[in-house]
Amino acid sequence: MVEALLASNRCNLNAQNNRGFTAFMWAIRENHVLVVKRLVSIPELNPNLTDKYGETAFVHSSRRGNLAMVKALLASNRCNLNAQDNRGFTALMWAVREKRVRVAQRLLSIPEIDSNLMDNDGEDAFMHACPSGDSTMVDLLINSAKFNVNAENLRGQTPLMISVLRNNEQVTQRLLQVPDIDPTLGNRDSWTEAQKTSLRLALRRANHPSSTLI
Repeated sequence: MVEALLASNRCNLNAQNNRGFTAFMWAIRENHVLVVKRLVSIPELNPNLTDKYGETAFVHSSRRGNLAMVKALLASNRCNLNAQDNRGFTALMWAVREKRVRVAQRLLSIPEIDSNLMDNDGEDAFMHACPSGDSTMVDLLINSAKFNVNAENLRGQTPLMISVLRNNEQVTQRLLQVPDIDPTLGNRDSWTEAQKTSLRLALRRANHPSSTLI
């Protein structure tokens, strides 16, 4: 069917519905890898159009966690790998948020991926991993050595602070094993005494030298 429509030369390959979805995006969402490969090979197709949320086809594929689809798009060399949606989220951020470990691992291996991009709240992909409680994802990002583990978002929160605030004990303890982590950084002026106590207890459990400084 797709080949028949293409052969007719009468279709607008970049048409978008009221949500901004193109045929290309729909093929990705429905996991039709062969169709995607065929469409992205057509010069007239624009693979970087965005839907009403500002998401590109590559973001759709990364968010949904279809590694075969992600690989197909990467092989085309036509996608903007660092495109940001209306909230500033990138494909890497979405893969991290949705706990798509294999996709995130593949994206981190690509030199063109800018892992230091920030969303509208001043958070990078590493900060997106910390609230999730997914220690596997956090480990992957730490081991990539591509992130500033003490970076602060626009609210003055560090990855460690975000993890503590979400009561993610396993992630918090993993972060405290990172030599470069500095628990004294960040703005805790708005923290309750209970939240400060949670951080102190985490530091003590980890036998962290900063436990007496918080």
